[in-house]
Amino acid sequence: AVLTGLSDMNASLQIDGIADTVSLAVLARRWNGDFRTLWRGPAGFRRSVTAGTSGPTADWLAAQLAVVDGVPAPAGGTEVDERRVRRFQLMQGLKPDGIAGPQTLMRLARAAGLVEPRLQ
Repeated sequence: AVLTGLSDMNASLQIDGIADTVSLAVLARRWNGDFRTLWRGPAGFRRSVTAGTSGPTADWLAAQLAVVDGVPAPAGGTEVDERRVRRFQLMQGLKPDGIAGPQTLMRLARAAGLVEPRLQ
C-alpha cells in the first residue's frame, strides 16, 4: 500500500493501483509499523555527507544551512562544516553526529523551505 493522503480521521491509500480511504483506527489495527520513504536527494548524494566532503552535495548542504541560519550562501567548493550540521541536528531533535544522512537532509530541505512533493 502507498499512503497518498492523510487527514485527521482518514488515510488515503493506493493498493495495487486502486485508491481507497480507511479510518485511522482501521489503519492502526492493520499496520505493523514498517514504512519506506521515497525521497529525491540533492545532486551527487549517495549515503551521507561527512566533514571535509566537497562537491555538489556539500555545496547544496552549505547553501541550505545558510538559508536556515539567515546568512548569505557560501561560494561553491566549500567543505562540509560538521559543527553547523551538528547544531542543525540538535535543533531538529536528530542525533547530533555531524553526518548529514537522509533524515538530516530531508529535515534541512523542509526547514529551508524547499518545495518538495507532499502528501495531500
